[in-house]
Amino acid sequence: MNKNIIKFEETEFLNKFNDSNKIIFKKLLGYRHIYAYVEKLVGNPIEEFDEEKFLLQLKNKFPKEFLYCNQENKKEKYFKDALLRGKPKYQSLGIGILNNTFYFGNVIEGDKNFIITSNKENFVTWDSNNDEIKDKFGLNYKFNLFDTAIENMWDLEGPYSIHEWLSKDIEIINTIDLFNEIRDINKYFIEHYYEAIHDYIACDILSNFVYPIFEAKGRTYFQADYGSGKSKQATIYKLLSFNSLMAGSITAASFERVIESTGGTIIVDNLDNLSDEQRKAIYQVIEVYYKKGGKTIKADGEKNKPTSYEGYSPMVINNIIGLPEVTQSRCNTLIMLRTDNKELSKRKIIESNEKWRILKNKLHIWALQHWQDIKKRYYELDDKDLSNRDFEKAEAVLTIASLINTEIYDSIKKYLIDIGKQQKVKDLDNNWEFITFQILFELLNKEEKEEKRVLVRDINYIAKERLNLFNDETLKFSHYVGKVLSTYPQLFKKTYHHGNAGYNIKKENLWKAIKLKGYDEVLNQQTKNNSFEIMNETLDTKKISINLSNSVECQK
Repeated sequence: MNKNIIKFEETEFLNKFNDSNKIIFKKLLGYRHIYAYVEKLVGNPIEEFDEEKFLLQLKNKFPKEFLYCNQENKKEKYFKDALLRGKPKYQSLGIGILNNTFYFGNVIEGDKNFIITSNKENFVTWDSNNDEIKDKFGLNYKFNLFDTAIENMWDLEGPYSIHEWLSKDIEIINTIDLFNEIRDINKYFIEHYYEAIHDYIACDILSNFVYPIFEAKGRTYFQADYGSGKSKQATIYKLLSFNSLMAGSITAASFERVIESTGGTIIVDNLDNLSDEQRKAIYQVIEVYYKKGGKTIKADGEKNKPTSYEGYSPMVINNIIGLPEVTQSRCNTLIMLRTDNKELSKRKIIESNEKWRILKNKLHIWALQHWQDIKKRYYELDDKDLSNRDFEKAEAVLTIASLINTEIYDSIKKYLIDIGKQQKVKDLDNNWEFITFQILFELLNKEEKEEKRVLVRDINYIAKERLNLFNDETLKFSHYVGKVLSTYPQLFKKTYHHGNAGYNIKKENLWKAIKLKGYDEVLNQQTKNNSFEIMNETLDTKKISINLSNSVECQK
């Protein structure tokens, strides 16, 4: 610190200034000629000190120096305030939670964004100099609300409209009644061979209006047959879901900004018919944005400035030929079979019917009324019957189901578990990693001993017969086995027997690896289907004793 300033601090002279003026005064004392001038002034007796007059005197005497110090002070203050504020967090203008308040966004007079809150407040962006959304509500957003991309926004006027929410005392909308209304509509137009699918759809549509509560929301994927009514199902989602966006009308380059702006539900009707560019963009949206925190960074604008996009939002997809394995792992899969119900197939959805709009409006008000109760239930919910990934994908729907009743909750959960098991078996038929563990599982459980040395060539021999491998493929499989097992050096110890590579494997360690990879349920199911008796399969006993006979032949 400047020794001159220290001297003035010792004389208590600086204590005559308030904090802001003290900082400026300290900076001025850094100039030798100003210090000399002040020292001379202070040396004279000052009966009634007036800091403002004193600083004004310095300002008039040394205008350039005073201006510079004042500017430096403002810069330092701005920097410190910015540190306290932290990095601005951007949120969607369409929907979200801020300061323990739930909100929806909308547009009035064609181009003015405004926010409606669960506290029955509203904030408007009147112009760039008068933005109540940012300045009063405190919401930072990157994009204006692209209302023209949305199929069904909350009505400004009419039954259960924004105007009624802000001006009237609307009775509490019953969650069970709303669930039943959505489910009955779906059953009237669509045939699903599993009742649980209708339950799932009603809970899914409800959860789309409160999805910011959840950390993740698995995509709803309809794997459909020809003539199953998949497009009609997509239409119901379009009419009832929050800020629905039809993916076919959005260019691949616009996907991220439209999603972040609107926070809407993306609906992909017949993914197979979209262009390669659109499909690629949709796969990315499915895989990256199914949970909070997913981001993509792209060059944006004329200067190609890297810009990050946050696209967490609900999504509904249907197609016939299926999805890539990784993509489908982010989805809750619902099977739609071809229907022969001609009467139901002839029923047309009249999109202009005002009943759709009224029901959609009710869903907005229901969300604003119940979001805190839903959030509380979400944090209380737990289910050990589902794996962590499967629970994460289904938790939003199951949270709503738990508010209906136990029967609905259990029916949806059972359906998702059953479909998940079927999907795993289908996906694993030609999965070399799974085949490797399957063979090891069989070989070790023939043994009474807890540990066995397994040679790679023995695994190869079984795999060649089981997968009908050619010689060059057998060599590749051999290398693949080594790659898989060497991933777990703490579980499988590599060894050599007469020049042949192998691994010393304990049953306990093998089971740990199988559980880590998520193959335990499938292997147990296959074992039961082939009449193998599992004596003990828990890690607590540290034993897996299975009576296996002719295991290779039975698995063919």
